[in-house]
Amino acid sequence: MKPALPSLPVRPPWLVRSALVVLLVVGLVGQLAAAPPNGRALTSSPQRVVVASDEEAGLELITAAFNVLQSRFFRPLDSRALLSAAWRGTQKVLNEQRRSTGRVSAPQLVGDREADLAAFSTQYRAILAAAGPDVQGARVAMAATAAMADSVGEQHTVFLNPEQFAQFKASLSSDQGIIGLGIRFSGQTGPFTITSVVPASPAEQAGVQEGDQIERVDGRDTSRMDVRELSDLLRGEAGQQVTLTLRRGDVSLEITVIRGRFVIPPLTTRILPEGVCLLALSSFPFAFIIGPSGRTIGKDLDAALEQCEVAGARGWIVDLRGNGGGSSMAQVLGRFMDSGPVLVERDRIGGRYEQATDGHLFRVQRPLVVLIDGGSASASEGFASAIQESGRGLVVGQRSAAALATATIVALPLDSGMEVAIREVYTGRREVVVDEVGVSPDVEVTFDRDPSVIPRRAIELALNPPPGIGPLPPPPPDPPGAVLSEPELRRLIEPVQLRPEDAERPEDAITPGDLPVDTLDYYASDWPSLDTGRARALRLGWRGGLVRYLGKGFPPPYSLDVEIYRDADGAHRDLRDIYEPDEPHNPPQYRDVDPPIALGDDTRALVGTGQNEDRIWIAWRRGGVLYVVARNLVPGQPAAFEPLVRLAQIVDARAAASGP
Repeated sequence: MKPALPSLPVRPPWLVRSALVVLLVVGLVGQLAAAPPNGRALTSSPQRVVVASDEEAGLELITAAFNVLQSRFFRPLDSRALLSAAWRGTQKVLNEQRRSTGRVSAPQLVGDREADLAAFSTQYRAILAAAGPDVQGARVAMAATAAMADSVGEQHTVFLNPEQFAQFKASLSSDQGIIGLGIRFSGQTGPFTITSVVPASPAEQAGVQEGDQIERVDGRDTSRMDVRELSDLLRGEAGQQVTLTLRRGDVSLEITVIRGRFVIPPLTTRILPEGVCLLALSSFPFAFIIGPSGRTIGKDLDAALEQCEVAGARGWIVDLRGNGGGSSMAQVLGRFMDSGPVLVERDRIGGRYEQATDGHLFRVQRPLVVLIDGGSASASEGFASAIQESGRGLVVGQRSAAALATATIVALPLDSGMEVAIREVYTGRREVVVDEVGVSPDVEVTFDRDPSVIPRRAIELALNPPPGIGPLPPPPPDPPGAVLSEPELRRLIEPVQLRPEDAERPEDAITPGDLPVDTLDYYASDWPSLDTGRARALRLGWRGGLVRYLGKGFPPPYSLDVEIYRDADGAHRDLRDIYEPDEPHNPPQYRDVDPPIALGDDTRALVGTGQNEDRIWIAWRRGGVLYVVARNLVPGQPAAFEPLVRLAQIVDARAAASGP
């Protein structure tokens, strides 16, 4: 079986959904800064005194980040370059702290991964000892790690300090909301223009409007600031106030905003007077996360498009201006066009991964226009390029952000994290690179200062597209009975699925979401070709599955994937990676270990390597059903199977009693 969830793939197919969530996202730190979920400025990390344990904790962080970059980045990296950058970062922050480092020399690096890390660790301990007592050890380690990530020179690879990582995790929780002003703005340097104001947010309540230009924050001129400086100024605790000096047309005005909690809806819909349905997406949220509406993004789109039909809309505009990406492109794009390929990805070991939509084409198709601008990045660029290359619709606006890669978010020691690019991404049909290039619009237009104003040309094209542009022929249906429907999958699988009470720790007693896998397109994605994936699914009699996540944090520490096959032979062949002669498949990024427990008819245990490093699985089969429990580890955490064994026993007991 195969993925659909923003997951990290790598054969066998059932590993895909039970692995880690993956993003098509750019500028994560900048995006979060625009609408900060936590209340503290990035510079307000607690100052800690270095002791032996603190020194080692810092080294654990640097080591973990180094290993993540070496194992997961989409091209090989030189250990000398990475650790030289970490050393420079260490020296810089110690100089900023006015610490004498004596005559501690730089580590002697030779290009061997293990030897270089050992040499760096020795000199790192020495330079901290030379710096004397009361060194801000956490700050030193984080500066070294950030410098190492920055040295890669790839915009999707960035260190997230504890505040930034907390913001990212908070952004996944729609029920709690986030704390801040509730604005998004464009620009990496001043001047900064507010591109959107979250409905019912503190900023909207205070009178801030889309199109306002930020001139000052609490009296400080923003014209020469970069995005991080501005973001730091805008953050604060709930209840604190900030005074914004805004330029609105020819008028300068001051507005005081009280920071507070708000929820960002990823999708807003309105019917334009001309009879065009406008669908504005602020992000591509995780496919399994329940949003402010109480639905996932796929269900949100279905409901919005039904509203458009009731209103008599004759055309659609999808507004991706300022949308920095996310992970649910397959679900969003799948409402507008069939399987694809919509993207092609390649990794460091020669894997080729064709990506499909999720196979949930909306029942009615209308002419489509996609709006993009310089803030449309990553998943937005993947969406726009697929629409453009297929002739499904027209892309209107300005060249996109030129930031398209597949990245994953990794939890690191000291409550920090890292975004790291794991695959190069190409467009689905022409296989051209978008990263550092961007998507050029079919029709270039200049947008009004007020983002709510939709260009007249875009409306005209949504109502009367040129010949050859428009809804595509419907894809051939899946063979009758090939895949079970979502309700049927839930009915069969729900009795065995993970539940909050299954968590060993009280703080993990939550199930943040699940994902029904109910089309052949889900299985086919991530194979060297979609045709190969579909053919295999049909040959093995794969009929669908359901993935459930368990536990607090990001990524959720545990998951259970239950997959149903027509018979035991198909399930056995997928479990054991049995391929037909000359059947294309990607290189494995896992290794077998002795199963710590025997379950059902056949059991397999695996430890991830490469892109799947720091993940472990127990998979077993009962007749024609596969059960896979997975655990995501913090880099450096021992690959202990005991928690998985406990969950597997709970699931297997349910399966024996009432499994599908």
